[in-house]
Amino acid sequence: MFYEKTFVLPSFSHSHRKIVGRVGRIFSFSSVVCLLGLFFSCSKFPEPSASDPAPSSPAPPRAETVIDACSLLTSEEIQSVQGEAFTEAKATGNAAGGFSQCHFGLPTFSNSISLLVQAGVAANDRDPKQAWDEMFSPAKLQVSVTEGGKKKFPAQKIADLGDEAYWAGNNIIGVLYVLKDDRYFTISVGGAGDQNSKIEKCTVLARMILKRF
Repeated sequence: MFYEKTFVLPSFSHSHRKIVGRVGRIFSFSSVVCLLGLFFSCSKFPEPSASDPAPSSPAPPRAETVIDACSLLTSEEIQSVQGEAFTEAKATGNAAGGFSQCHFGLPTFSNSISLLVQAGVAANDRDPKQAWDEMFSPAKLQVSVTEGGKKKFPAQKIADLGDEAYWAGNNIIGVLYVLKDDRYFTISVGGAGDQNSKIEKCTVLARMILKRF
C-alpha cells in the first residue's frame, strides 16, 4: 500500500492542521511564522455592555504571567547557530492569551527564527500545562492511517530537553515544543538543512532559552 506521509502539528483547537510533505515542494520560512500565528491566535471576546448586570460576587483579578520572548535569546547565541546575528527582534503578544512571540529577523530572511512562549492562562481558562497535556495526549502520539490511505505521523519525542519536548515536522518545515514546569515554548528555525539538522539547531537554541526560562 502506498502511504502519503503527513504529520500533525499540535494546536489549541480540536481540529488538527495537517501539513502534507511532497518531494519537490518548497516552503519559505515565512510559512512557519504564518503557521505559528494560526496555531496560537486567540479569539477576542466581546466587552460586556453597560446593560449587562454586574456579578454579585466578582472573582479577584487573576495575575497573568507573560514572558518577553525576545529577551530569551541574544544576538550572539543566534549567530553561533545560524551563522548570522539578527537585525531585528519583533515582539508580539497577547496578555489575555498568556503568550508572547518574537520573530528574530536575520539578514538572510530564510534563516530567521520564530519563538513563542506560553506562560500565562489563556482567555479560555486553560493553563499552559493543561493545554500541553491535551496537545500531547497518548492518543495523539500514535501513528494512524486515514481512510484515504494517508499515514499520519505523531510528534517525535526529544529526550533530555526540559521536562518534555516534541518535534513536529519533516524535512521542509517543523516546530520544537518544550515544556518546563507549568509553561512551555515553541521554536522554529529557517534555512537549509534536513529535519535532523533543524532538530539539532532548535535543540541547541532551546537549551539556551531554558537557562532564562
